[in-house]
Amino acid sequence: MNISDCKLYFYTLPLKRRVVIGDRSMEERNGWLIRLCLENGVIGWGEAAPLPGISSERPHTLGHELFTLKSMLVGREFSDRLLDFNAIKDAVPSVRCAFEMAFWNAGFLSGYASRFPYAERDVAGLHLNGLLAGQENEILDRAAGLAESGCETVKIKVGRRPISHEASLVRRIDDMMDGNVRWRLDANKAWTYQEAVEFMTNLDGLEIEYIEEPLEDTGRLVEWSNETGAPVALDESLMDIGPDELSDFESIKAIVLKPMLLGGFSRCMSFMDAAGDIGVYPVISSMFESGIGIRTLAHFATCSPAGHHPAGLDTYDLFEKDLLIKPLKTSGKYINMESVMSDYISIDHEFVREIENDDGYMPFT
Repeated sequence: MNISDCKLYFYTLPLKRRVVIGDRSMEERNGWLIRLCLENGVIGWGEAAPLPGISSERPHTLGHELFTLKSMLVGREFSDRLLDFNAIKDAVPSVRCAFEMAFWNAGFLSGYASRFPYAERDVAGLHLNGLLAGQENEILDRAAGLAESGCETVKIKVGRRPISHEASLVRRIDDMMDGNVRWRLDANKAWTYQEAVEFMTNLDGLEIEYIEEPLEDTGRLVEWSNETGAPVALDESLMDIGPDELSDFESIKAIVLKPMLLGGFSRCMSFMDAAGDIGVYPVISSMFESGIGIRTLAHFATCSPAGHHPAGLDTYDLFEKDLLIKPLKTSGKYINMESVMSDYISIDHEFVREIENDDGYMPFT
């Protein structure tokens, strides 16, 4: 069975509010879609959406690689061995991720036995962590909604305000939720060693599942964790190390895997294998992908060891509109995967346009 066609689209989706990422802000989300069509009529969708402020990919390079791979794949036999072609392996991370997503979705619908763990876990749904970010009033409003929904795991961005104020905010929200919450704290390497010690001291007694990347100096994470007793998760640091180097971080509890940033499912699976060998668990996390990307990330998580832990896919709630004609539904921070996977991906073309050649791509803003 061959790949009969491959189309590329560019999308623009409005967000509910302005979102600040690093030194950038956005009120809409842009990205690319891949539509891989097989001879039997099966369609596999993939998404390439580097995130401004985090991803370092250049729009022109991304567009050029997408068109190069599109022309290379059409007419070839559908096989995940194609993912080992140098043109895909050497592509920028979001392009690799997009093609692996398309192969994942087409392979699943075709019943194609591949390297991907479609049937490793038979689960009906996936739990999510709630996400708190933005201005303080937005965080408190969002926290009230999470409390009402019964959300049990909450992630909050920290390292953006004075330490004492930020710790007080976390405690205030913990009280709002009657202490029935597991905290995931994401510092994005904001603090010095002593600042991070001070912050954790102020949160003594709370149920902290882990804190992501608390230190500017990743080399002191083990020392810091041993001193504070705080459980640590790696996120950004995974971009700079290989799976075989995880064992150097002997005190970490979890790894936060962003396929769009790391370069697809294959690399994430390598990290999962290495993490399992040292007793560390994986968490799948998004980068403001559209419903197509979130749907595929959720499916990947449920089919992998990451499905045992709430996924970081709550960025989906920040979209005013989505590409999916039938948007994903979450209830109590839970995705019903049986319902999701029973539907084919149908796209609302109001927000996309086909890009037919390399000269017609739209740059990211």
